Amino acid sequence: MGWLDDMDEERSGPDLFSTLRDPAPWLLDAMGAAPTTSGEPVSEEKALCLSVVYGCVRLIAETASLPPLRLYRRETTIDEEGRKTTRRHRVDSPEARVIRQPNRFMTEASFRETLTAHLALWRNAYAEIERDGNGDPINLWPVPPWRAQVEVVDGQKVVVVDVTARAGSQERRTLWPGDYLHLHALSLDGLKGRPLLSGGWDGGDARNSVGLSLAIEKDAALYYRHGMKMQGYWVTEGSLEDGPREKLEQELRSLTQGLDNFHRTALLEEGVEWKEMGGGAPVVEQLLAMRVFQVQDIARFFGITQLHKLGDLSRATFSNIGEQREEFYTDTMMVYFLRWEQFVGLQLLSPEQQRDHYFKFNTRALLRGSFADELESLRGSVVDGLLTLDEARELIDRDPYPNGIGALPRFQLNTASAEPTGQGSALPAAPSSKQSPAPSPKQLARQVIQALRPSLQRSAEHFTRREARAAQRAWTRSRHDPAAFGTAMERTWRELPEAIRRELQPTVAGAVAAVEALGGGSDNLRAVAEAHLNEVVSRYIEHSRRELAEGLARTSQDGESRPGQWLEATLNHWQTRRADELAGEEIDHLAARLVDAAFDDEENDHD
Repeated sequence: MGWLDDMDEERSGPDLFSTLRDPAPWLLDAMGAAPTTSGEPVSEEKALCLSVVYGCVRLIAETASLPPLRLYRRETTIDEEGRKTTRRHRVDSPEARVIRQPNRFMTEASFRETLTAHLALWRNAYAEIERDGNGDPINLWPVPPWRAQVEVVDGQKVVVVDVTARAGSQERRTLWPGDYLHLHALSLDGLKGRPLLSGGWDGGDARNSVGLSLAIEKDAALYYRHGMKMQGYWVTEGSLEDGPREKLEQELRSLTQGLDNFHRTALLEEGVEWKEMGGGAPVVEQLLAMRVFQVQDIARFFGITQLHKLGDLSRATFSNIGEQREEFYTDTMMVYFLRWEQFVGLQLLSPEQQRDHYFKFNTRALLRGSFADELESLRGSVVDGLLTLDEARELIDRDPYPNGIGALPRFQLNTASAEPTGQGSALPAAPSSKQSPAPSPKQLARQVIQALRPSLQRSAEHFTRREARAAQRAWTRSRHDPAAFGTAMERTWRELPEAIRRELQPTVAGAVAAVEALGGGSDNLRAVAEAHLNEVVSRYIEHSRRELAEGLARTSQDGESRPGQWLEATLNHWQTRRADELAGEEIDHLAARLVDAAFDDEENDHD
């Protein structure tokens, strides 16, 4: 097993990692660990005693172990239809097998969880690659990060590991490129991650914050240990000899210190009087406030801004919990997924394999919303031809359709590309014994504009969902007060018209260009389109304002819970159905106004 073979037999096997858990004292001295206020070094192991540090490391490590890491190969084929590039999941490759089963003691999830914990706390994670006689990887063995150092030897990056030999002496083992995995976080030299706590002559970036938190916890423990009493001193009328003074101090401590002696009355002899220093309540409040602040301060070092995931619910509203969940994966976890994909691909694969092989996480399962939202998204992807029915069913863990009927993509007839002639034409001609009359330019213009409905619907989805999310935030911030909610929404409605015009302008411009191409030239055609666009914006804003005002006023009379329930149902309808309804109504109005403005009804109307 490489460097593990040089260790004692009793230190190999399942107990290996527990024996290597605590760094040796000489290693702490070499790392220059920063001391806390109590004089003890701030190390990674001591930092894990803090609930916020443990919570951050656990959250990141466990999340990184959830999605599978798979090996893919790009395959390029050339046929009569041209060049095609596809990807294939490699399950039989040695590199893929060693990721699924790193070693005989660890599963894929536990291995990735361990190295990610090292990466999050030590900012570096190491593993030795054990290869067979053919050079294929067969095992991955985690290397404790406090025993590994990165060096450059003969122009190559190597990992030097401190191991304990059978004789008990410390030895250094060098792992050359191809024999190790090294994942690192933020780096200033491109070789190793910058430490959070121990390391280097100046310590780590977070040593002061963690040291302060450790000092606060110790201060709180001492405060409660001494019966929640503030500091003070004893006063005597005269001086005492060493023997009587020590005896008196011992008796007073046994009577007054500790939670069991709290509220207990002490009998003071020989003129002894107790003088207390300062008050207790302000100090206790300040202590609690500092502990709350330290949660936010330390979480920043780990890139976690969603404090509700750490159990801090002081500022949680849960009105946008779905967006916060997505923000956690994109802003916090995505960088860890990217480091795994790129570092593993660079160090585990050979240069020849790196040309067409790559590792990829399947993070789609982590970013899923509600089942209804997922089905609506898949429906749009199937309708637009982005996914086949079988591919969509695979994403929701369903078997493909039999006989291959779901393997081909589907397109809407009004947006599909038709081949001119020959086999495979997208729009086959229907047999007819009678020649149909050619449509008039006016009819063609209406059909073309009607074909723009999907484009109009996609554009409308952007601002309808934006308005619904703004309403959700306004309802929460207004503390469910309809008057304050209306005031907040007025600010949104002042900014929304410009966004609506920006989204709808391309579709309206396309309709104008289509009418002009069909011979419907008119001097005021663009002016008519602009006027219609302004009316759409005005009708949309007025409809939103009236619907919310009337609905909240009506439901407020029935009780405090009814307005919130009605608003939630209304905003859900806005995000799912309103864009479709808007596109169906406005595309008809747009077609009628443009056609009437561009064509002479008496000459071109063949209806």
